[in-house]
Amino acid sequence: FVLFSEYEAHPVAVMEALSLRRPVLVSDTSGLRELAANGLCRAISCNADAGELAAAMAEELEAHREVPDLALPDWDACAQALSDVYCNVLGSRSAVRSASGGVTSWPPATRV
Repeated sequence: FVLFSEYEAHPVAVMEALSLRRPVLVSDTSGLRELAANGLCRAISCNADAGELAAAMAEELEAHREVPDLALPDWDACAQALSDVYCNVLGSRSAVRSASGGVTSWPPATRV
């Protein structure tokens, strides 16, 4: 799978390819760079020309790399991780102003 994009905040298509255990080639940018840094895919320069991209694709096809079976995060896990970041930044007992001007506790209570 190849995703030669200039910007990807959350590369869903790459995650889908990885979940199918496909080798992945991406541009070295934004969220794609993180996946490559963790060894999940190969990244090449965003400035690569068509010949360099074609060569990298051929190398990946010939390498027959084994892609590990990964437990990748789903949307619920991503949302929980983001919530955890906010809780850490704001503090688990800090107060924030609601849109109506009132004060509510953070994190907000879960409605059942």
